[in-house]
Amino acid sequence: MTGFGFPMLVCLCFMLCPCVGKITCPTNATSKIFCSGSTENITWIFDDASSSLYSRNWFLNGQKLGLIKRHDSPQPRNKLGIKIVKPATLTLTKVNQSHNGIYTFTIQTTATTHYSPNVTVFIAEKPNATLSCSSPITLNEGDDFTCVCTYVGEGGNPPANVTWFKDDVKINGTGSVKNILTLSNVNERSSGRYTCLAQNYNHSKCEDRKAIKVQVNQRSTHSGGGDGFNTGVTVAIFIGAVVALFAYFMPQ
Repeated sequence: MTGFGFPMLVCLCFMLCPCVGKITCPTNATSKIFCSGSTENITWIFDDASSSLYSRNWFLNGQKLGLIKRHDSPQPRNKLGIKIVKPATLTLTKVNQSHNGIYTFTIQTTATTHYSPNVTVFIAEKPNATLSCSSPITLNEGDDFTCVCTYVGEGGNPPANVTWFKDDVKINGTGSVKNILTLSNVNERSSGRYTCLAQNYNHSKCEDRKAIKVQVNQRSTHSGGGDGFNTGVTVAIFIGAVVALFAYFMPQ
């Protein structure tokens, strides 16, 4: 998934009315993904110096979240714990699925009401990653090994991207929903800590990590034969026998 976004959404909505100042909303700021459990801001840039300003109002899915009358203190009117910070910011604390939806900001003057473009918020749930292998893993030099990391379960909304790392260095591409770690013809350099990261939003509360430790044993080298016969002893016996035969046949 691309475009995880930023923890604060700044919305500028421009209305062609000199008495209410400036409000503008670029299209790339009208949709946002927040991670469940995080605290986020939605901020409209607003010049509140106008004498004709009567109130600022915020809505979620058509239900009023609160308002500021003229230049008074904010008056939150919701059960979601959403705070209003002057001049025009909503603070969403410990967000959950109740914060999903369309947010609207309006400015009411003595003459009319102006509406900002809608801001759609989606709450992402933490993914759950599982591995097809267990840790620790012991391999012999030359072995092949695979381990599948998969996003599963009810968490992970939207579906997570899955990536493998070796000692915190990315070692292959990013897969959607699952990713396979493949080690071929392993050697001593293959030993280390391998971590699978399942992530659907660039936030520590919207990721799951599972790690395995891999240890590769080197092939043992033997100085003797398979029957425990020592090569050095064999050579010595052979040379001794040759010397004895040579001395036996030498003329006296």
